[in-house]
Amino acid sequence: MGEALKQTQERFFASPEEYLEWEEKATYKSEYRQGEVTAMAGRSLNHNTISGNIFGNFFTMLIGKGCRPFNSDMKLDIPLSHSFVYPDAMVVCGTIELMEGRQDVVKNPTLIVEVMSPSTADYDRGEKFVNYRSLAMFKEYLLLDSRRYQVDAFFRKSPQEWQMLIYQDLSETVLIQSLGLKLPMSDIYTDVVFE
Repeated sequence: MGEALKQTQERFFASPEEYLEWEEKATYKSEYRQGEVTAMAGRSLNHNTISGNIFGNFFTMLIGKGCRPFNSDMKLDIPLSHSFVYPDAMVVCGTIELMEGRQDVVKNPTLIVEVMSPSTADYDRGEKFVNYRSLAMFKEYLLLDSRRYQVDAFFRKSPQEWQMLIYQDLSETVLIQSLGLKLPMSDIYTDVVFE
């Protein structure tokens, strides 16, 4: 194993193989971007509640529909950006493509969900979304705000065109076009309290 992996810092450099080997034994999750391994920050009560709500709803709504939801314990491989990330939730429709020799790295999500916090919002909207768009099977991106009632839904209409819909009221229903689902905002934000 490389010298870099002997460090206990929150950030270090490694090869993809070293990162995957190190991540199997780590006591906390880290993401990998172009050789840099960065520890993931802790998540708030609202963040965890929202991500649990969205996964639970997808799990129930997708039974028998040929699509499978994953929570934030499954890694996503983004080859073009040399990255491994942990989306808050993702859904794969059809055959699940795993990284060769791995059972913990998905390659072909249809839909990806990120719950935005103040520290991740810019990354989730910017670089991360650019990286996700390089995935051939990726069709829809949901950004769920952890500070207010808001869902930004991006749907790929063509390789260069994305449609954006914004939902900001608990009475609204989010249209999830790639899965043919309608999900009430109130279900996404169940038990979420804003200060």
